[in-house]
Amino acid sequence: MKHDELLDQLKEFYAEMEKGKLQSLGDFYHQEVTFEDPVQQVLGLEDLKSYLEHSIENVDYCHFTFDDELVNEKGGFLTWQMRFAHPKIRDGAEIVVPGVTQLKFDDDNGLIREHHDYYDMGALVYEHIPVVGWLTNKVKDRMKTS
Repeated sequence: MKHDELLDQLKEFYAEMEKGKLQSLGDFYHQEVTFEDPVQQVLGLEDLKSYLEHSIENVDYCHFTFDDELVNEKGGFLTWQMRFAHPKIRDGAEIVVPGVTQLKFDDDNGLIREHHDYYDMGALVYEHIPVVGWLTNKVKDRMKTS
């Protein structure tokens, strides 16, 4: 499979994350994929399925829109915006978190062997928890230059 087709499948999956689509992960992720984000590192396709299922089980929705990509035969980078709503965070209001994904392809079959997400956990969760959010914003304000 060509990398552009593989990335199209990846983007289609994340564009509308839902449990019913988890079985398609093997179409673009290697069986021994390493997936890492600010929350944790997951090893293997089955553990990735479990992790993503757990991640979306209580959200009202989770959508990704992809902005830019830079890809070659070894891997690539994607920039994105994640939009989600969780009933216990900000009273279910939509939260938008920008991020970047680094991908590395397997040399033998071309599937995604490594997936590393970079995003701000504060923007994802901390800023939306009453006391923690206030404290996080205070620290940010103090770090700003005048």
